[in-house]
Amino acid sequence: MLNLTGRNVLITGAAGDSGVGSGIVMAVIEAGGRPLINDRDAARLDTAKARFPEAEIFLGDIASASDVEAMMHKITAQVGTVHHLVNNAGVGLFKAPHLCEEADFDTLIGVDFRGMWLMTRAWLRQVLADSGPSVANASAVNISSVHAQQTIPGYGLYAGAKGAVDSFTRGLAVHYGKQGIRFNSVAPGYVHSEQSLDLLRHWTADPAAWVADVLKNHQATPAAIAPVDVGRVVVFLLSEASRAMTGQTVTVDAGLTSHLFPNNFT
Repeated sequence: MLNLTGRNVLITGAAGDSGVGSGIVMAVIEAGGRPLINDRDAARLDTAKARFPEAEIFLGDIASASDVEAMMHKITAQVGTVHHLVNNAGVGLFKAPHLCEEADFDTLIGVDFRGMWLMTRAWLRQVLADSGPSVANASAVNISSVHAQQTIPGYGLYAGAKGAVDSFTRGLAVHYGKQGIRFNSVAPGYVHSEQSLDLLRHWTADPAAWVADVLKNHQATPAAIAPVDVGRVVVFLLSEASRAMTGQTVTVDAGLTSHLFPNNFT
């Protein structure tokens, strides 16, 4: 039931060498699906194509309505129906809310929420226009974050943006359920990658020690979460194995948000 053979899966912001996007691409390939990789960086797309020859690549900035429309038109002409959408593209913001400028807010919301809506709108228009069997069991997954549930200082605006993602997902699920289209979101915790280590340098001089402390004292299980671990949950939510699930946020954090106190509290 986790078989995505014959299914086109569009994954936005997925051309990085590491991170959740690459893990989703790997998991889609494992399940037999064809990944359609989007990114706004042409050089990164070339690298992704070399790494994943099974994939098709599509340049476009999801924060631009014209880019989204042009990209979806090209995808339809080149590969046909997009059966599944994964809204993975996103930007972070680590800054005290009172120090943020309007440009910070506009960039964050423009990608993490407005861009997600633009992609979803374009995808839904394609799916709803094709009433044939090729779009049966269409589903989408939006990438949220544990910050939508629990957060830390400096991430207030980011947490708000990801909270909007979860609420939007529920609204989509309710509205399009009668057409048989499912929407769920995935909220990763700390996902171990070079990309994440670069981010950690914003608040710690020793990222490796920070990671070791999180794994030992703050997760319920001490194993590091790999990008493909998140990707496999995404594939589950896209597949028929989860056909009774819609409007849900699935947290992938090794028990991080389940803790009342750290493991070393006692």
